[in-house]
Amino acid sequence: MKTPLIAVGCAAATAALLYFGTGLHPVPLLTWLAALPVLWAAPRLPWWGALLVALVAGAAGATNLWSYFMRDLATPVPLAAGLVLLTGVTLGLSTMAFRALVLAERPVAAALAVPAVWVTVEWLVSLGLPHGAWWSLAYTQSSWSIVRQAAAFGGVWAVSFLLLLTPAALAAARRSTVTLLAVVLVTAAGLGLARLATAPAGPTVRVGLLAVGQPADPVRLDSPSGPPLLDAYVTEARNLARRGATTIVLPENVLRLPEERLEQLTGPLSELARSEHVTVVFGASIGSANTAVVIEPDGRLQRYVKQHLVPGLEDHLTPGHERALLAADPRIGVLICKDLDFPSAVRPYRGDGARLLAAPAWDFVRDGWLHSRIAAMRGVESGLAIARTARSGRLTVSDSRGTVLAEADYRPDGVASLVVDVPLAPVSTVYGGIGDLFAWLCAAAAALLAALAVRTAGRRPGPPLG
Repeated sequence: MKTPLIAVGCAAATAALLYFGTGLHPVPLLTWLAALPVLWAAPRLPWWGALLVALVAGAAGATNLWSYFMRDLATPVPLAAGLVLLTGVTLGLSTMAFRALVLAERPVAAALAVPAVWVTVEWLVSLGLPHGAWWSLAYTQSSWSIVRQAAAFGGVWAVSFLLLLTPAALAAARRSTVTLLAVVLVTAAGLGLARLATAPAGPTVRVGLLAVGQPADPVRLDSPSGPPLLDAYVTEARNLARRGATTIVLPENVLRLPEERLEQLTGPLSELARSEHVTVVFGASIGSANTAVVIEPDGRLQRYVKQHLVPGLEDHLTPGHERALLAADPRIGVLICKDLDFPSAVRPYRGDGARLLAAPAWDFVRDGWLHSRIAAMRGVESGLAIARTARSGRLTVSDSRGTVLAEADYRPDGVASLVVDVPLAPVSTVYGGIGDLFAWLCAAAAALLAALAVRTAGRRPGPPLG
């Protein structure tokens, strides 16, 4: 009787650790331990029992996002269910490889198989689904400055690798796996501390972030509330300029207008930019494009069109394909909201010479913290500061180390603003040079270790639970 009861307990423990260690407001420490109960139980169960425990625990832990998928993102039920099950399937695959290799007395291979398989799935999901690297476990560590620096070397995949290697090495419970874990963690901590200690000094730019409360949907410029909303933004942006801001970032999709009414929008913004000597980045839906309108002090105007559209909510829009740098200051680039979920959309900006990204954004209230930290992690990966203004979310400025320099909550019935001096010293990262090479290496390792696991499968389980 003890074996099924303890198996259920291990499944429940992993599910609870995942539930509270991931999601919109994760507890970072719990993520490190989440897989440990299931992995510990796996060699002591028949293969089907180990797989079932892992599938159930992973899927149950991922239900923390169910209401977010359904209520906030209006995700179709089959897709939401698939995303929940994906965690269970990934944990199941990792667990089966771990079990086979532990029983074959290959503990180091078993410890490496778990993070290799998990990272491979994370990476393939980022390539195959229209949500980029949003699904990665790495963002659970956004509050831990040393840990998140691993993204500068191997992207978010390196952070996820650390998160899964830890429970796998402990579950294998051999001197060799504990030694491996110690070496990897000490090396990662050393690199992280070194990177934090060498934060570059250099020039700064004073950036203003501003969001004025408005209805949930974009306001039509030709509606009764359109001109007053635009006037409110011009007035509040002028106040930020008089506080020293030279670049002002406004939210995504503030107003909706047809192409023929563009002058009605750009006229007041151009006057503001010229009179206050500021650059304004304003998010608007213009025709069929989700656009960031950039107006500089000399009157130059350019548009950046959002490249990665939200499935379902933005299917009617046309994506863009071009990057945008300010003409007057090419150290500053422009992206919009969901573009920051994609490492491949951010990394080229650093190659273009950008040191700061100005990002109009629009969140769904509850995901404000998570989405702002996803953006900050993109900055760690590529060595960029990020100034992100989100209505229904947070206004956040982070540096190239992912440190949040300042943030404010959006106020639906008022005005939220920040003025921040943002460092613009040039920063290079390993990830910026090698891209997803670490993920490729994990995929190769996963394939080799999976083949080894299949060859050794069929070994009898070890001692029963209890």
